[in-house]
Amino acid sequence: MSEQKTDSDEIRPISVGDLPKWGDAAEASERSYRRGFVHGFSMAIDAAQKCMTISDMLDYLNNDLAEWRESSADSEKMPPNLP
Repeated sequence: MSEQKTDSDEIRPISVGDLPKWGDAAEASERSYRRGFVHGFSMAIDAAQKCMTISDMLDYLNNDLAEWRESSADSEKMPPNLP
């Protein structure tokens, strides 16, 4: 007697519905904050590797980056490149 295969026995590709849910808005906000924090730290390391002075880094933070942060967020826009 042969066993019958069921749908659960088959390997199938993962679909969007199989991905974990983001949860509530507070969780999504926290994830965004953490992703931004890590990205910011990475940019600081890039700046240090480019031998930027603290003054140059502060100038970038207070001018270029601040302007980008305050600009319209209705579309994705990458942060300005380091000088």
